[in-house]
Amino acid sequence: MTTMFSSEFLERYKNGQKEFDNIYLQFMDVSNISLKDIIIKDSELFFTFFHNCDFSGSKFINSDILYTTFFGGTFHNIVFDNCTLDAIRFDKSSRFMNVKMTKSDISWSAILGVPTSELDFINCALFKTVTDESQITNQLISDFL
Repeated sequence: MTTMFSSEFLERYKNGQKEFDNIYLQFMDVSNISLKDIIIKDSELFFTFFHNCDFSGSKFINSDILYTTFFGGTFHNIVFDNCTLDAIRFDKSSRFMNVKMTKSDISWSAILGVPTSELDFINCALFKTVTDESQITNQLISDFL
């Protein structure tokens, strides 16, 4: 697996690379950029933060996405296929349309404010994942910590 700094990742995308295989991104923090039609396969994203980014048409395939936040942003026609999503958060200001999570393990995550008609969990394992703020309890927070 190739460790890639956020600056290199963004430069490659800016120069036209849309598919990234077998990369390791850690401590990446980006805001207000378009990552449309990006494909991330067989990769690891660890402590990555995306603020108001556009992921329309993007695919995450066979990847581990851990401790990642997606604040705001656009998620139209996105696929997470065979991914591990652990401690991720989609903020309620995110705009979802036709998002599919297939054959993925999703745990300790918050997917808030997303219309259920716009998010499909297909053959996913969900553990301690909340889709509504009313599901967050003191016990859940204590268990997480």
